[in-house]
Amino acid sequence: MNELGKNPTLYAGVFLQEERVSEVLESLNCFIESARYKYWFTLPYMGFLVASAYNVAFITLSRDMSLTFLPMQSPLPANPRSICIGMVNNNHFVQVYLAAGRPMPPVASSWTTYHKRAADGWGLAYRNRQIS
Repeated sequence: MNELGKNPTLYAGVFLQEERVSEVLESLNCFIESARYKYWFTLPYMGFLVASAYNVAFITLSRDMSLTFLPMQSPLPANPRSICIGMVNNNHFVQVYLAAGRPMPPVASSWTTYHKRAADGWGLAYRNRQIS
């Protein structure tokens, strides 16, 4: 919530819809036990937020859409980290451990358009591992 709340203008561009910012904020602010679908973790929107909030390459794998999300504003650290999740049963994510240097899905296209210059190193660091 903090990442989106601090940078709503940036994410309005990334999400391609200004009203989507408030919808994502609302879903992130849901703390009930059995949340309805509108409050679920949704991609690609939340992928950008995870990457930026945790300063990681966030890799998502599914049959429908596999993408890599990179931090939008922060420079590449000396020892960059990645987190990978995979969709199972069309309704849950599990952590996936990728071996070092393995291929990864392409970077989400909105990153290329909207990331800040300081974050350029992320794209360069992972460029050679991306598959189409």
